[in-house]
Amino acid sequence: MTKFCMTFMLTAVALAASAERVKATFTIVDDWGAPVTNASLKILTPKNAFTLSWNGPIPHSEHNTKTDEKGCATCSFASPQRRFTLYVDAAGFYPEERGDIFFGKANELNVPILMRKIVKPVEMAKTKLVRTPYPSDEGTFYFDLEKGDWVLPGRKGVVADLGVEYSYRDSEGRTESRAKITFLSGGAYKRKKIDSSSFKSEYRANTNEVYEATFLHSLSFDTQGRSNRILNRALAEDEYLVFRTRVVRNKNGKIISANYGKIYGRIDAFRHFGYTCCFFNPIPNDTGLEEMEAYKIYKSRQSSTKR
Repeated sequence: MTKFCMTFMLTAVALAASAERVKATFTIVDDWGAPVTNASLKILTPKNAFTLSWNGPIPHSEHNTKTDEKGCATCSFASPQRRFTLYVDAAGFYPEERGDIFFGKANELNVPILMRKIVKPVEMAKTKLVRTPYPSDEGTFYFDLEKGDWVLPGRKGVVADLGVEYSYRDSEGRTESRAKITFLSGGAYKRKKIDSSSFKSEYRANTNEVYEATFLHSLSFDTQGRSNRILNRALAEDEYLVFRTRVVRNKNGKIISANYGKIYGRIDAFRHFGYTCCFFNPIPNDTGLEEMEAYKIYKSRQSSTKR
């Protein structure tokens, strides 16, 4: 009986361990669909089925592999929590990270990864998580995209890139907020963020694109909670704006000078003006949108790999 119980327990443990294993196949390509060869992949997965982070660092198992000439790599590993985090590095490409990739009940998983080539990084002025209250509940206010602040005495703003016409009303249990965001000299166009953890935009601003001058943001909801909130965002979480501003034209109307940049969504305009992140290229007529910040992360990762 004891021998039978021992056999049963060993079999159960073996089956459980087998059920926890996953075979992941990774396909790494660049923007043009070409395979990224010799890319290094690091896979981290929690060692235990249950972990409590307040007891200290969560123990992880690490697995490493590289892509072949087709940009493919395969790795089999145990994952008691059926999830893992992936880091990908390759010479000449921005690093990629994917956190908490779940594979559920599946024992095989295909993971496609896009890697962005390093082409021509530009040192840009960056402002992040701006949440600047409006000077008052109503009026037109002016905003400097390079400085990330209002153009007002005592504030950082110097050049008025945007005019934000804002109104806010509370009446009979309903709140209404409206913002008309206008590029005073130039305009912008929208794009969907590219699926990358390092560099989410196109490389350069398209000078032939249609640049819209005005973007509207409106909000209306019942303060008593009796109806759904209605929200129209100027820029959603998964979008970004490519802008052209500080435009100078010759007598024939041709642009002879302009500054370019990008704003990552979302844009907020309810009681304050804000956006997730803005990069402003200070070099006139340089359409580059490839921020130096992403390149510095690449250099740091390369240095740590060599140590």
